[in-house]
Amino acid sequence: MAAAVRDVRSRHPELDDAMGGGAGGGGFTWDILCDLYQVFFADMVGEFLRSVVAEQVRAFLTRPSRAVLHTSPLPDALMDTTDTPGPGTTPTEPSMAAADVPEIGTDIRVRVLDRGTGGRYKVKALSPPVKVPLVLTVRHGSTPPRPGEKLDCWVFAQERNHCLLTTDQRGRQPISAKMAERYLAALGVFDELTADGVALPENARERLSELKGMANRVLRRDQTDWVDVRRVLGSPDRQRLNLLRDLAAETNRALKDDSLDVSRLRENLARTDWSPSLAQARETLQHRMTTLTEPTAETTPTPSAPQPEQEATEPMASAEDTAVTTPSATNLLHTLETTAAADRTCKKHEAVRHALMSALFEADEQATSSQVVDVSRTAEDGDFLYEILGAGHSAYIDLRSGAARLLEINHTLAAPADRLYLVLTEPPAEDWSAETLLAVYGVHLLWRTHLGWAGRDKDAALGSAQP
Repeated sequence: MAAAVRDVRSRHPELDDAMGGGAGGGGFTWDILCDLYQVFFADMVGEFLRSVVAEQVRAFLTRPSRAVLHTSPLPDALMDTTDTPGPGTTPTEPSMAAADVPEIGTDIRVRVLDRGTGGRYKVKALSPPVKVPLVLTVRHGSTPPRPGEKLDCWVFAQERNHCLLTTDQRGRQPISAKMAERYLAALGVFDELTADGVALPENARERLSELKGMANRVLRRDQTDWVDVRRVLGSPDRQRLNLLRDLAAETNRALKDDSLDVSRLRENLARTDWSPSLAQARETLQHRMTTLTEPTAETTPTPSAPQPEQEATEPMASAEDTAVTTPSATNLLHTLETTAAADRTCKKHEAVRHALMSALFEADEQATSSQVVDVSRTAEDGDFLYEILGAGHSAYIDLRSGAARLLEINHTLAAPADRLYLVLTEPPAEDWSAETLLAVYGVHLLWRTHLGWAGRDKDAALGSAQP
């Protein structure tokens, strides 16, 4: 290029001044140099730079110590088109898509390996042998396991890359006789709504709410029988459970608005393919109930203690009916009735009790009361029991006494409530009392304010929590 410039200058000396650049800098010499670079060298240099950058980027992306999330395919220039697998391409952990992923509710004995993050621990299966990754979750406040410790766990959830285990046995209780009757009615509600020449059942909305509650129990995993409910429904995944929940909720709203389209309901049932599953679930539950009740009907009374299966099949009764079986229970029931009658002489107590029932009715919940129970409700999210304390009883010593009475009331019921609520006419005197009451007694706290209601689980207590 330099020789070419000298040749031009020798043939055209009149261009020396122009090519000298003058005061402006650059000048004609610079223009010629740029043109010559564009013609002879630009493509070569650009290609060289692109190849160097591409090689460095590809080496970085395939480095085994890096974890890179590719949201779109890599360009062809960065792809390794050889048949030899690059570093990090060999799978190091079993896939969760394998057929041997343990079912939810499966018992597994494990050995703790190391502590992870967020209260989770890496564990190894001892029996039965499990090839998929396992992670143990520990409830807040529980004693953390030590590395090397052996524990009996069960599969709580199947997450994307591992199975989640727990030692907490809550959620694995079998379906009670009381809930089985409600579930049976709920499982058959769609058949009755879509049958030809059959009038709409009067309790269809209640049964639809129960069916939605069955799906929510499994989705939320927060009730005592959610694992058994999941098995009865055929162990569906979360997507199918969401379809069932939404279908029950939409049908319930249509009945409320008197706008039910039976043809559309049939189409939705066919589209979601839930009709066969609900029929199978009802048959399974009906067979279980028949199996439990037959021995009770054929066996004559004996002095021996009743078996748990026999106790579970006793017909549902009120608190008064179930509490008079022994003299001590009769005395407890009488004491609770006397205390409740005395509490209801307080106008503030009664104002809050009726306000609570009104709030539940507004939330489309069925609130009830009795001579012992201030307020109770049964809905898709379980059985709730409420005890109201009168005016001036907001100190922790009052809350502790009220929690003990609430536990006694729950003890008299045929089927214990899923949640217990102590309701105050004013905010608690101590800020720490609500957390302490829940941690020690398992009792939630709700109180009345000038603007309405307050408390940690206010929405759930008032039946207004959304799934």
